[in-house]
Amino acid sequence: MEDERPKPVVVKVAAGFCILNGILNLLHIALPFVLNPMVPDMINSDPTMGQSSPEEKTQLIKYLQQMMFAYAFVGLIFAPLNFWLAFANPKPGFYVAHAVNLGLGVLSCVCAPIALPALIFWFKPDVREYFNFR
Repeated sequence: MEDERPKPVVVKVAAGFCILNGILNLLHIALPFVLNPMVPDMINSDPTMGQSSPEEKTQLIKYLQQMMFAYAFVGLIFAPLNFWLAFANPKPGFYVAHAVNLGLGVLSCVCAPIALPALIFWFKPDVREYFNFR
């Protein structure tokens, strides 16, 4: 009779994916708040910005700060979802949710080096079988 338990590698991949999501959520949420105070100094100390007017520098600083807070906002949206998915029982719908989450991670230059190999591994038959996804 065939063993019904999932393979240890698949369980490790699922657990590793949840840990990866936690780390990436922390980066999405914390990094903008850490970098935000540094933006004005970085812009003002950049030698290539010497030709720019003070108004242009101010606009660039505001734009970068807005983008950082948008990044944090996205992280705050996905954090509860990722936390919930980490502790949910493996079901076909959760397999799709994890795959979409990895696909979104591939779109981010910060997450892509880790998310792309994870996404490739995610489509292996063993992982699909673990989530009963046919």
